[in-house]
Amino acid sequence: MYHVELKAQSLADNGLIDAEVRLHEDTSNFEIVYGPTTSSSQFATIGTQALYSSGTFTQVSCNTAGITTGTRLNFTISTCPAQPTETPTTIPATNTSTPTSIVSATSTGTPGTPATATSTETPGTPGSATATPTACTIEFADVLPGNTFYANIRCLACRGIINGYPCGGDGEPCNGTSDPYFRPSNNITRGQLAKVVSQSAGFTEPVTGQTFEDVAPGTTFYDFVERLASRGVMGGYPCGVEPNEPCGNGNLPYFRPGANATRGQLTKIVSNAAGFSDPDPSTFTFTDVPPGSTFHLYVERLLINRPGVMGGYPCSSPAEPCDDQNRPYFRPSATLSRGQTSKIVANTFFPDCQTPSK
Repeated sequence: MYHVELKAQSLADNGLIDAEVRLHEDTSNFEIVYGPTTSSSQFATIGTQALYSSGTFTQVSCNTAGITTGTRLNFTISTCPAQPTETPTTIPATNTSTPTSIVSATSTGTPGTPATATSTETPGTPGSATATPTACTIEFADVLPGNTFYANIRCLACRGIINGYPCGGDGEPCNGTSDPYFRPSNNITRGQLAKVVSQSAGFTEPVTGQTFEDVAPGTTFYDFVERLASRGVMGGYPCGVEPNEPCGNGNLPYFRPGANATRGQLTKIVSNAAGFSDPDPSTFTFTDVPPGSTFHLYVERLLINRPGVMGGYPCSSPAEPCDDQNRPYFRPSATLSRGQTSKIVANTFFPDCQTPSK
């Protein structure tokens, strides 16, 4: 048996993932065993790549949360045709210890066609593979199937990134299963936005220090705000400008975690967190976000990298007159809602997100 050490790069934050590939003589089996990672990302893509002219990629597991030390995937390669196939197999562990790492994966076996996978992993000794999909049972009483934001909200909620409010309050009666309410039309604050984006981007590193006067260590959004601030994703407001924001000893800026966020601010934050760095494009999608305007670069970057990530509002007179191409309006200064946030964030970090239903 041959052992080949390799390092796979995490695109989310340029971290490194140690992995061992085990190749066997006189057999078509090989294995990938994951080791420690320097990546702060919560998500990784597992697969095999055929080095043919087409550069096809057989995706076995995409954005799998918690790839941990000891996780093993087993593969069997069939007789090599013009375009080979790779199929994960369930090979029982050879040890007799109690499995503490369980990986379940299935594959269509056709290079270039995404396969489906579910995974439950715990650090420890690799165990045997199983194939039990994990369904998400989260539902919100006010976001039913058919709702504009239904798929996006469940995509994030089923990953523990967003949550709702217990039923039973004014105007929010409990249904037969006591589902919580999401309140998709409610405004989202800058602090809440920092949490949603930081978690979706997979930023999990420990933080120290204090960047903003009004976001001290130990406060609700401290970790998330600091992770974004350290990357230049979100900034603040100079102290001393507003009477209620006096300068302290360090003249720290203010973050205003309780202030509402705008649609334009969201595009900048999400685009930067996703690492989109396209040069300023000449494209001009929305009448009210022309080239040279504050958020033009970030709006167009999102649309270039994630087509369909967000939409606008049809032009109409007199408030939003149509230009010569009848471009829609984006309304970058409009207050951002929880539903709108879910759509843009989910479409950016989890494109084509498919969440198993209950």
